[in-house]
Amino acid sequence: MREPVLGAIALPCAVCTLLGACGRTERASPVADAATSTPPASASSSSTPRPHWGEVAAAMAHQPCRIVGLEGDVRAEDAAQPAPAHGKSGSDAAAGLALVTQQEIPVESWLLLGPASHLVAKDPRTTRETTFLGAGRVRPCVGRREESWVASGAFESILGAGETPGAEEWVVTPLAVVRYTSAKVRIEVGSKATRTALVSGTAFAWRTDDASARLGDGGLIDDAGTESDGWQRVTAGTLTFEASAAPSATARARAAVEQCTTLADRSRDLGAMLMAPSVGLPEASAITEQVNGRRLARAACAVASLRVATLPPAASRDALEASLGDAVTAWTAVPLPGKGGKEGEGGGGKGAESGGGTGASPVTH
Repeated sequence: MREPVLGAIALPCAVCTLLGACGRTERASPVADAATSTPPASASSSSTPRPHWGEVAAAMAHQPCRIVGLEGDVRAEDAAQPAPAHGKSGSDAAAGLALVTQQEIPVESWLLLGPASHLVAKDPRTTRETTFLGAGRVRPCVGRREESWVASGAFESILGAGETPGAEEWVVTPLAVVRYTSAKVRIEVGSKATRTALVSGTAFAWRTDDASARLGDGGLIDDAGTESDGWQRVTAGTLTFEASAAPSATARARAAVEQCTTLADRSRDLGAMLMAPSVGLPEASAITEQVNGRRLARAACAVASLRVATLPPAASRDALEASLGDAVTAWTAVPLPGKGGKEGEGGGGKGAESGGGTGASPVTH
């Protein structure tokens, strides 16, 4: 299994050698080389470089999602309703900003869906559409990514709408995470259970340590029924998650943060090990393990973020947010070559997950 890894490493090195840019820290380009050899009279050594394609891609990734379908009463709970502009006053003005079709979805805001209401969100990059049904409390396009949080209510995918190879939609609930690339799925989140119904396609589900899973009308799914990477493959039928205990909301949030921290530390350690100079070229199995570790850390930290975000303001919530932020930094940071552990962590921030996808955002609202 070493040959693909060697090939993946050898190709960019060969290109680098031909361009004569190996060991250089700046990006090489014919335009830059020409400007260096024959600078014009008006050129300045401190001139601002042109935007790199990665910066352009990052700017596109920060385009907010848009509402392309809406029925009923849907509001952004932490945004004030402008009474003069909408003719609202009194208690209705304080209920949150009423959303309308073709409006950009407020970033980092929970949406409150009234009974029998629904909202269709569209991602500007892939044009994927997702539907949210009330009554419920949801966050579409978390971090401007294909990631949705559903604290209560229902979620439905729209088959064939903006599905891109390798791009997954992640649906985060209080008990589990469901991810899919192309599938017709409905997820219903209640106060005690989360039910996933797959009509077509394939989805993968991960559950928290304090939740049990039941496939269709069969028995409980234990660890032996879960694939080696920690995810349950679902191809048809229903998958129901139930809380295995009924502690307080704060205790459940604390348990989720602890699980997030454990998996985040493991992901960081695996990354540091791969970048250690004594390791040499890593085995493909080690790379796969690290990718799986990052994916599990992302899932656990997303659930923890959702649970903490639903707590009322208090000192206990502030402490959990701080721990959660440290955990998210641990798994999203990029280890630097030649260093390991926390000292080798680079500025990964909320960087892209290996193998596609991005990291879960710490609670900031």
